[in-house]
Amino acid sequence: MKIKTPKLNIIKLLLLFSLLLVLMVYGFIANEARKEIYYLCGNFGKIDTLSNVVRQLDTSTFSSYTLNKQAGKTELKHSSMMLFNLKSCNVTFDSSNKLISVVYK
Repeated sequence: MKIKTPKLNIIKLLLLFSLLLVLMVYGFIANEARKEIYYLCGNFGKIDTLSNVVRQLDTSTFSSYTLNKQAGKTELKHSSMMLFNLKSCNVTFDSSNKLISVVYK
């Protein structure tokens, strides 16, 4: 019959506490990334240009963006790896870099 030693219980408790702490920190940062995407996406209006949108997105901390230039259009996707790119803001510009649409997913 094995007798549990107090040291083993303390180690298990410390590991559990560490795991919970890591999950709480990740949850906080992931929520901040989600809010950052949502609020920055809400800032973009019909009078915005590509340079104004990029200037605002350059202030982000927990997220990033990619630019895709296609025939006559520029598409910008703002998302975060902290959220596994599940939340995003897709912004489309015309050939003169004027905003056409903003979609938060």
